[in-house]
Amino acid sequence: MKSLPLEANLRLALTDGLPVLAVDDSVEPLLGYAAKDFLSAQVSIKQLIHAHDAEIADALFVRGSSQRSGVVSLRLRHADGRILCFLANFSRKNEGKRLVLSLHLQDVKTIPRKPNELRLSANLRVLLENSAECICYKNRNHVISAASQALASLIDPEKHWVELLGQTDYDLLPEAWADTNYLIEKDLLAGKLSAQEIMEIPAEDQQIRTLDCRFIPLLGRNKQVVSLCCVAQETTALRNTEETLLECRRALDEMRETISSGDLSALKIPASPQLPSLCKLPPIRHDSTAKPFSHYSSAQPILAAAHESVERIRQALAANEFVMYYQPKVNMSTGAVVGAEALIRWLHPEKGILPPVDFLPIIQNHPLAVELGEWVFHSVLKQMDLWRDSGLEIQIGINVGALHLQQPDFVARLAALLAEHPRIMPSNLELDILETSAPKEQEQLTALLTGCREIGVSIALDDFGAGHSSLDYLKRLTGGVLKIDPSFVRHIVERPEDLSILEGMLGLAASFRRQSVAEGVETADQGLMLLRLGCELAQGYGIAYPMPPEQFPDWIATWRPDPRWAKALLQSHVERPLLRTGVEHRAWILSIEALLKGETQIQPHITRHQCGLGNWLDSQGQSRSNDQQAFQAITALHWRMHALASGILKLHAQGKTEEALTRILELHDLLDKLLEQLKELGFTG
Repeated sequence: MKSLPLEANLRLALTDGLPVLAVDDSVEPLLGYAAKDFLSAQVSIKQLIHAHDAEIADALFVRGSSQRSGVVSLRLRHADGRILCFLANFSRKNEGKRLVLSLHLQDVKTIPRKPNELRLSANLRVLLENSAECICYKNRNHVISAASQALASLIDPEKHWVELLGQTDYDLLPEAWADTNYLIEKDLLAGKLSAQEIMEIPAEDQQIRTLDCRFIPLLGRNKQVVSLCCVAQETTALRNTEETLLECRRALDEMRETISSGDLSALKIPASPQLPSLCKLPPIRHDSTAKPFSHYSSAQPILAAAHESVERIRQALAANEFVMYYQPKVNMSTGAVVGAEALIRWLHPEKGILPPVDFLPIIQNHPLAVELGEWVFHSVLKQMDLWRDSGLEIQIGINVGALHLQQPDFVARLAALLAEHPRIMPSNLELDILETSAPKEQEQLTALLTGCREIGVSIALDDFGAGHSSLDYLKRLTGGVLKIDPSFVRHIVERPEDLSILEGMLGLAASFRRQSVAEGVETADQGLMLLRLGCELAQGYGIAYPMPPEQFPDWIATWRPDPRWAKALLQSHVERPLLRTGVEHRAWILSIEALLKGETQIQPHITRHQCGLGNWLDSQGQSRSNDQQAFQAITALHWRMHALASGILKLHAQGKTEEALTRILELHDLLDKLLEQLKELGFTG
């Protein structure tokens, strides 16, 4: 009897918060969360969507989409942290005055194979069993349908290639690696002819091994992609040989120059190079922090089609296929909407809504980039005029591309555009400038910033901290705004070092009297931490996804900030260590767990005086607390946590690791109680 696909149905109202109206009980084996968690809004289906699929989510949950039904590939994060791949059949239907989205989710690994999918012949089985190359076939849903023994050995020496069948890369590889493969395969399924990926794998001997991976789509009778093939060869020896030959070439060039100069006393004869021997590729190490890929480049057929891509974008501009979406920027403390960032989208007639990353890189060094940039300014200023007619007047930020920004007449053209819209205050137009886009020459940069200030336009340094010259730009950006890169916000409630970096960046901005905006706020806890650090302005998916302009006024009217944000108070410098209590101690507990599991050899600190909370309790706590009984309870809980940790490490040292692991949950429970006590005293929460 055939097993049925693992699937579930959800119905959501396309209103603020996306409330779930109905959900199958089968959602629990599918995603790890009970149906009641979705119905009570404790879990949001949108928050489970992989960050790289955010554009799909935008199109799926937007009210103004003209697409009433369809099928999309979607990645969702299971409750246990795994990434799972799904097919999502969706439909939209008006029910009374509300628009309802129906979702049918199917785990791709359980979907029955189609008749035209790859079948393993006897010859192919022999090839896969004995080939020295890493070979992999996948269907359109990214599920492995055939694999070689070499690939199985690369992943795990104990595995046989048959064990890989029916799985996705997220089941077998570190998530960062699977993400890259998924992106390449998505491009191929969309019509690209082939692609190449150079994979770098750290081996146990600390040397870097390289794989040259070639991805090829396989077409059916109707010329549609039915499956994908990937063939990978180890090229470590070849790479090392090429590097050695390059060294020889440099040495010969130096010898020629020396001989030509006539000074033979300076002539050095290099030693004979040792050509590298072939090396055996070790199994993949599941290290989520590793950077497995040195680069990803399109193969020759893709390069040959680049001109066609530019022309297609030119046609799209002429056909009005581009639109602007707007992502709100808010004051988290007051709930006021203080602005928005304008973001371009391509309403592709065949591929749906495409994000900028799918087309802007193609034209970044082409004059068409300037033409498209001009269109963006025209479109945004026109929209600002329309909003002004309806009583909405806010600041809008526009990302300016490097080629556009470096045009000699950029400021003059901008002034002319503003003159065409005299009702718009120039200060309500903000230029979001990346360091990589700004002119490198000091005089040109100074002239640009001065010109923009003279016509009254606002300036923001975008993705602050991500570049190499942030401080230099910070000095020149008089009175501007710093938009902090999302990478410095993403982990502030889990990683103490990230929290410290963010605190330093906010302090730096305050020292230069610059206003800070946190980008990439995805959770209410991140917003709460930012407010306690003194950063009130933010934008991100946790506040709102980018939306069409017609939805923006309604969103403003209905949006409400997290209730805790309004109560959050700026933490004084003396009490700042308390902000790190949860972050620091959770990371500390995880480091203990990693040591017990053999994932690290680093011994975590265990004394209660070595952490921020311990130092605060010793130096400031008792004098700053009005409730001595509560203070004593906090001190006792903190002491018990560190005593328990010391006992756990002693069990591990005695070889009783399994027993030690069972007590990790006690540490988490004590930390929860400690944080609750601090919250009651008003120091956290």
